[in-house]
Amino acid sequence: MDYVRFRFSYRPFNCHKQEMGKPILVFPKNVTIVEGSYSCHPVLKNYYDLSVFLDAEAKKQIQRIRLRNGEDGVLMFQERWIPMENTYFHSFRIQEKCDLYFKT
Repeated sequence: MDYVRFRFSYRPFNCHKQEMGKPILVFPKNVTIVEGSYSCHPVLKNYYDLSVFLDAEAKKQIQRIRLRNGEDGVLMFQERWIPMENTYFHSFRIQEKCDLYFKT
C-alpha cells in the first residue's frame, strides 16, 4: 500500500486558548490511533478497522473539564459543548456503531 498517497493533516484544538492549532501532517503506519469526540463520525467509519467508545460518568467528565479548562470552562462545556456532543452521539448512534464500549 502506498502510505504517502493516503497522508492527511488535522488541526488540534487548544482548549486553553479556545483556538485551532497549526496543521499536523500524519502519515499512517501499521497502527494509527485516532481519538476525539467526533472521530467516529460516519464519514470516517470505513477508514477504521476497530472503533472504541469510552463513556465517562458525568461527574468524572466535569472533574476532567475543570482540571483542563478551569471553572469558567466547566460552565461553557455544560451549556454548550456537552449538549452538542450528546446530540451528535444520539443522532448518529455512535455508541451502538462502535465495535467496543467501555464505561470509565
